[in-house]
Amino acid sequence: MQGAEQKKMNIAVIVLDTLRKNRISPYNKEVDFTPNLQAFSEDAETYHNAYSQAPWSFPSQASLLTGLYPWQHGATQAQPFVNSDIMLLQEKLGKEGYFTGAIHNNTWMIPLTGVMKRFDETKTISDISNYFQGIWRYTQNSKILKTVRKKLFLQVSLFNTLKMERSITDLSKQIRGTERFLEKNKNNKFFLYSNLVGSHYPYRPPEEYRERHGVEKDSADLESRPVEYSGNILEEEEEEIRKLYDAEVEYLDHCFGEIIEDMKEKGLYENSLIVVCADHGELLGEEDGFGHHFSVNRNLVNVPLMIKTPENEASEVDEVMEIRQVHNRILREAGIDVPEDERGEAYGMYDRPVIYGEKNPEYDGSKALLYRGRESGDIDSKKVSIDLLKEKGPDYFFN
Repeated sequence: MQGAEQKKMNIAVIVLDTLRKNRISPYNKEVDFTPNLQAFSEDAETYHNAYSQAPWSFPSQASLLTGLYPWQHGATQAQPFVNSDIMLLQEKLGKEGYFTGAIHNNTWMIPLTGVMKRFDETKTISDISNYFQGIWRYTQNSKILKTVRKKLFLQVSLFNTLKMERSITDLSKQIRGTERFLEKNKNNKFFLYSNLVGSHYPYRPPEEYRERHGVEKDSADLESRPVEYSGNILEEEEEEIRKLYDAEVEYLDHCFGEIIEDMKEKGLYENSLIVVCADHGELLGEEDGFGHHFSVNRNLVNVPLMIKTPENEASEVDEVMEIRQVHNRILREAGIDVPEDERGEAYGMYDRPVIYGEKNPEYDGSKALLYRGRESGDIDSKKVSIDLLKEKGPDYFFN
């Protein structure tokens, strides 16, 4: 659907994978190694209560691209692909004349899983996987095939994580690809979706960043392993892991800065809607582990979110915002009609909630909401008042 007057502006969504909110200076003034994110925040709305729909990439980014909860779009570990009948953000923008492109190095965000469909241009780790979508979906019909698929994907993931050379996943390739996309489309109306997987395990920061943060070991040399690989963190290695992570964050900030600087040089920055967010965070010793998945710890799901429009000035926003709601915000900013947002019904849902009703037009934000974060095993449901959340902050909600 098209609004009465569409805005002629470009749109860029930059997802900074696995980025903790408290490790960048817009949210923590003690951090002094993320100058580019700091500079961007001075032009943007900075959301302090933004929440991801899941503690890992696939369902979280699928929520951004669909505007739906994971139990609605279907992209979870139980079903590793998006329901085929859902129209994604790139399809909606494409219908309104945007040239759409996706450039990233995330092993989940590939054609095989259905989230890249209808992009005009893609540059991913495995674009060839587009030819195997039918087989991938067919395995969902058999318990045996689902088990084989799960074990195969886990082994491939482990290999990629521990053995893959940095040159394959180095962010510099994504930056160069982004620069080429911007150059080719600088005179067009475009939608760019960029997922920079920098601060994700295995932490392999370039040498200059290792030196700056006093890193002495590579993550492959440590005995600690992330929770998503059934590992844990050794107390004597916690400090080294934090140094590695911070070095990766500084490198990620540098790469992000290159994209923003290139947009400015090409005259694209001022008239663009630019969304910068994380799909989830990272544990760094909390819950006796590091990594992500299998938890709704606030360091995983209370994520950075900054939105710059062509008109707005910098502002600090305390209002609760879900990553899935960015979807409709983008459409509205582009002048595209969207249904009224379902606010105040089920914040942060992964599984279908026990109670999920139609929106109450008289809802005033004071009623208790049900939060259910189920990734593996059972996590107790919690009724949480949004008023209390705003009053007491994320610690009250998650602790």
